[in-house]
Amino acid sequence: MIIWVTILLCTIPPIIEREVVTGLITFPLAIFVAWIWYSTGYKIENDRLKIAFGPFSKMILINEIKSVRKTRSLISAPANSLDRLEIMYGKFNLIVISPINQKQFLHFLLTINPSINLEGDLKHLNKD
Repeated sequence: MIIWVTILLCTIPPIIEREVVTGLITFPLAIFVAWIWYSTGYKIENDRLKIAFGPFSKMILINEIKSVRKTRSLISAPANSLDRLEIMYGKFNLIVISPINQKQFLHFLLTINPSINLEGDLKHLNKD
């Protein structure tokens, strides 16, 4: 919600005051932010986790995932919510995401890689 209020507050004044240069800067920026917001998603394909956000995408081998824990970190990430999962993979890699149905998402990951360590509040899901 805060993002959309900010975008509106930045794009409406150039329209009202007919500031062409400011409008040429803020409108593409608003479209870019909306593109990232609406295209953010996560897909499990075979043994890979595909993360898409705007013009960017990342592929993670699920067998390289070491651990997952809940976080409310404000770190910049392909996550549209503050109810986030922090995924540790590879040697020292980390990514933060926010799937809508975290329990189902983790179930799919654990089906492919049962050695994923669920930490903190997620530990009980190992038993399900």
